[in-house]
Amino acid sequence: MKLAMKISLALALPLLAALAACSSAAPVRYYTLVRPLDAAAPTQRQAGVEVLPVKVPAAADYPQLVIRQGAQRVELIESQQWIAPLPQEIRNGLVARLSSVAVPAGVEGLTLSVDVTRFESVLGAYALLEAQWQLRAGRAAPLVCATRVSEKVGEGFDALVAGHQAALDQLAEAVASAIHSAGRSCP
Repeated sequence: MKLAMKISLALALPLLAALAACSSAAPVRYYTLVRPLDAAAPTQRQAGVEVLPVKVPAAADYPQLVIRQGAQRVELIESQQWIAPLPQEIRNGLVARLSSVAVPAGVEGLTLSVDVTRFESVLGAYALLEAQWQLRAGRAAPLVCATRVSEKVGEGFDALVAGHQAALDQLAEAVASAIHSAGRSCP
């Protein structure tokens, strides 16, 4: 009987230690690249741009924020995560930002494909977004463009995510400019 109690206790102690470690972990904070809806803004005609699923580099495609630590090292921050998969966050952010862009008359069937080639985060320094994108109107040849944005950011994760939101704003502005040119020129 005493042996059974010792075995039970020996098995229970590691479990209790694991549970204690879990309870002392920092709470997870979730971030989004989608800006809040401005209810006061006037509603415009929908752009009619179909945003295809976004591609991101495997090195950034994690639920956790991936932070560069010097020239060779990156760190996944378990307590700071995206609310949705990063490709979906970028796509949703673009859809929201482009929803109020007016499309020139006669331009229909716009599709946007985005391939993010770099998505880099350095706390207290910068948020970097590099993307190649294609805008196609109907069956016409696509307009192929590239955008590179590096936003300076302050300290902390909130500032870093705000920097990525600002970088995504600039990408959306570049796409909007191409839409205004009826898909004839890159900004």
